[in-house]
Amino acid sequence: CGFTSKEDKLPKRVFEEVPTGPQKGRILPEGDFYEAVKAYYRYAGWDAEGRPTEETMKRCGLEWITEKYGKLSK
Repeated sequence: CGFTSKEDKLPKRVFEEVPTGPQKGRILPEGDFYEAVKAYYRYAGWDAEGRPTEETMKRCGLEWITEKYGKLSK
């Protein structure tokens, strides 16, 4: 796909204080969000760049892709 963790970002405004409504004054800490992204990558069997690991590819029956095109993870 060409997507890596560099593209897996949110706009800065998401991490600003909510100005109105029932969540007024709440803030989503940027560091907390990106730690959750890292945890999701690990849970999904992806590397730090958001690509499936070799083990994940095998578990999903997709080892033929790595055999034909090489490793997706570095």
